Amino acid sequence: MCIRDRAYKNKTVDNELNLGSQIRRNDMETLNEVLENDGTFTKLYLNGNRVKLEHVKIFFETLKRNRLFTVLHLDKNYLRAEGTKAIAEVLESNNIIVNLSLASNIINGKDVKSICDMLLVNKTLKELDLSGNSIYAEGAKMISEALRVNKTLTWLNLASTELESEGVRLLSEGLKLNRSLRILRLEYNKIGFPGAKAIKAVLEINKCITALELSNNHLADEGAEVISDGLAVNRTLVELHLNNNIIKDKGAKAIAKALEINKALIYLSLNVSQITIEGGKAIATSLQHNKVLEHLHLTSNKIKAEELKAIGETLGASKAPRSLNKGYNYANKRTMSKIQGFTIYITLSRPSEDSVGAKKFMKQ
Repeated sequence: MCIRDRAYKNKTVDNELNLGSQIRRNDMETLNEVLENDGTFTKLYLNGNRVKLEHVKIFFETLKRNRLFTVLHLDKNYLRAEGTKAIAEVLESNNIIVNLSLASNIINGKDVKSICDMLLVNKTLKELDLSGNSIYAEGAKMISEALRVNKTLTWLNLASTELESEGVRLLSEGLKLNRSLRILRLEYNKIGFPGAKAIKAVLEINKCITALELSNNHLADEGAEVISDGLAVNRTLVELHLNNNIIKDKGAKAIAKALEINKALIYLSLNVSQITIEGGKAIATSLQHNKVLEHLHLTSNKIKAEELKAIGETLGASKAPRSLNKGYNYANKRTMSKIQGFTIYITLSRPSEDSVGAKKFMKQ
């Protein structure tokens, strides 16, 4: 089947075109003709095609004139420095694209400069995905400088970009001054305790970020403690993910203390931690004072089946029935259905004869 036929076969009712892993180098000229003449495609997904830059230069020229595409995903295409620069040049003049994904494109710290220069002048891009690229601290510094100026970006994915603690420290300087970013993903960056201190400083100052993903970052109890200090004063964060961070009861107790004060957080995930009944009950007790948190996730912790009831009893009647009209599952940007009351999810960390699988407590 030729690329023209594949394009129309894969066109969806809302004018999406997904040609992931389907394009050969000789297809680009024909695809370009389709995009130039059709006039109906608004979302373009070309992930995993690995087409060399010399074969897509004409496509980039088309994008500069584009007045239709609002979403452009080019993940896993080996863009490297030259391809990244070409895309950045497109967005310097294009005022239509609002969602750009360049995940896993072998983009390094130096290569990201062209993207950052674009962010200084672009006024329409709202969502940017750079995950899976080795940006390091060098790239984080440039992104930080761009965030000081940019006023339109609301969603930024820097997961698995090898930032580590120094990269997050540099990034935090821009986040303190930024007034547009709402959702930030930083999972899998090994930020540790030093990075957690930088995040604490952001939580104390930034008044825009509403969702933060920090899973798989080697935070441990010490990192959880400093982030809890930031939570205690923060008034805007509504969703926080701290999964798989080696957080034990000491860290859980620090989080519990922050929850007694915090009046904004609605969704908290501590899955795959090392919290026992002691830490779980501390968090549950704090919720007697907290009337805002709606979703607490403790899947895969060290809480036994017979101890689940104790946590539920600690919650008891302390939670008045409430409703949540819009979910805050921002990590994958899906909207949850309306949920009444308070929900706590707990799954045993390992199978046993008394395993009950997922437990759900809901105060109706």
